[in-house]
Amino acid sequence: MEPSQKIIFFDVAIVTFMLVLAYLSNRLGEALRIPPLYKILYSTAGLIVGALMLDVLASVIAVPLFLRIALCIRFFAGAIAFIVVLRYWFWVISEFFKH
Repeated sequence: MEPSQKIIFFDVAIVTFMLVLAYLSNRLGEALRIPPLYKILYSTAGLIVGALMLDVLASVIAVPLFLRIALCIRFFAGAIAFIVVLRYWFWVISEFFKH
């Protein structure tokens, strides 16, 4: 069973989104003098690519455990990226609710 085209598209979209957020967070971090946590977004994008490769490997050697591991990797990468993005972009949320 090969990886679904939907999951491949989802992974490519998420990696692209993380790379854009990393770039924007880098620029925002320079302005706000925040430590360079944006580099973590690059590593989470790499984790998503690794999970996609694990899906492909699971389809080649037919080990269903690899699919579960890949899903866990995606979840943890998303959770870590969410925490990092909140660190950079929380001020937008607070400004929105002030007015």
